[in-house]
Amino acid sequence: MECHIKGELHNLTANGALFVRNSVKKYYPFLINVTLSVCKLLDNNVIGVYPRIARALLAQFTNINHSCPYTGVIWARDGYMDAGLLPFAAPAHNSYKAVLTVYEGYPLVSIGFVEFYVDIVESRNGFFTKSPKKGKN
Repeated sequence: MECHIKGELHNLTANGALFVRNSVKKYYPFLINVTLSVCKLLDNNVIGVYPRIARALLAQFTNINHSCPYTGVIWARDGYMDAGLLPFAAPAHNSYKAVLTVYEGYPLVSIGFVEFYVDIVESRNGFFTKSPKKGKN
């Protein structure tokens, strides 16, 4: 994913939410809905479990490695999440949707969002994740 920024972004805020699919194939909120200031996060002014996970993922898979303002191109590539980063046991096998919404300014104005779809399935040696097949929701 690449974003070409026109101008400067001074006050970035991100909201991450997790959804689980039920038996009628609708996604409902599940366990996580957290909002963080990206600028404060990268200044190390925010402590806690979710900020630690966010800093680790941003440093490893993106070029977002400094505090605000942001200009030019922002990219994210080849991302994945190691289950060891989670503060809780991996959830049971099911289909999940994670939504990351990015806001700028105050009052907050949505400037984009990213949706991730993940299936967690059981294997002989425990749980592992796989991408859903094309055409399935």
